[in-house]
Amino acid sequence: MAGLKDIIGFKKQVETLKYALDTVNNPKKYVDFGTALPKGLLIYGESETGKTFMAESFLEECERQVFVFEGGGDAEKEIKRLFKRAAKNAPSVIFFDDIDRFKENDGYSEIFELIDKEICCMARGKCFFVATAESFKDAPHRLDSLDIIRTELEEPDYDDAVGLFKEFFKDKPMAEDFSVEDFCHFVADRTYNELRRVYNNAALTAVYEGSDTVTVTHLVKAELLSRDDDDELAEEFDESSAYHEAGHAAVHLLLGGEAACMVLTCDNGGYFREKGIKEENYEVLERRYVVGMAGKACEEIFKESCSIYCDTDLERTAKAVESDLKKLASKGFEFFNGTELNSPAYNDLLAKKVRCDLKNYYDRARELIENNKPLITAFVDALRVKFYLLRSEIKKIYEDYVGTK
Repeated sequence: MAGLKDIIGFKKQVETLKYALDTVNNPKKYVDFGTALPKGLLIYGESETGKTFMAESFLEECERQVFVFEGGGDAEKEIKRLFKRAAKNAPSVIFFDDIDRFKENDGYSEIFELIDKEICCMARGKCFFVATAESFKDAPHRLDSLDIIRTELEEPDYDDAVGLFKEFFKDKPMAEDFSVEDFCHFVADRTYNELRRVYNNAALTAVYEGSDTVTVTHLVKAELLSRDDDDELAEEFDESSAYHEAGHAAVHLLLGGEAACMVLTCDNGGYFREKGIKEENYEVLERRYVVGMAGKACEEIFKESCSIYCDTDLERTAKAVESDLKKLASKGFEFFNGTELNSPAYNDLLAKKVRCDLKNYYDRARELIENNKPLITAFVDALRVKFYLLRSEIKKIYEDYVGTK
């Protein structure tokens, strides 16, 4: 079983757990210092971010007997019995995984009141309470108090994800061209457990096909199929989709952004994804608006027509512009001229401003594409080969193009 030393990434959270562990394993030095010991630890965060693994790693290093709430049967009786056994065998630790499961039961408030009461009665320093939950707001009141240590688990950032997956993939039969960095950008919004399932599905396909290794294409196909919209990697090349996504990518890069991936999917669809950024400002938002209009502009320039995905882009970009303009208007943006929000006059001014801005964003995208046609062509030619491009491939094509100018 892994301990805290085996956790890769999540430096802030691991430090919190190390501090909590020290109060459990070495309580005397805190008591001698005149410090009140914490009563427990709550690890909370969205589903499948690794809360249970983190808690079990903590428990593995606890130098106390651990009592785990198993659930089932009469919860109230089991909880009372659990706390009684923990007190009898003190110093000890009590562990509740997914403690917010009780919110789905009729006895939700009664169960939490019982846990609150039991925690309150625990001899401080003798029994330590550990729990996981999706939100500390859905946990018992005592777990939201100052004498409980709390740490939130979020989806790992890029650096953490790279560390996690380098460790995960190091003993896997991966193809030579596999890049952990590229893959982390491609699946930037997936949790660790979700990605393990993606790898498993990719490996099953590789074995079925008689492949000696798991290729990047196996992983791309498995990742697409694991999403809610059940996208599949394209089986035939569609030129309109290729120009559409190449337009998004090229304009994004020309405006100073970084790319994560470009993918063509079945039904003549596709998508371009930018590299995630930590801080967003108005410059970033404006770039996103221009990029949003670039697919339409690119299709019109190279294909002299528009696919249905141009309408989707237009609608999505218009909604984003309108939403952000409303936020600016609430701070006194001058073009609204003090008109009351949601009045007909306000809405007319807003619609006019959105139309004007969309036209400007479209014109900027079109000009960039007109002036950089070889870059678009290079992206489309690359997409003809395997229907997707990951970060390093997109970056190389762009850098090669810039180097020729």
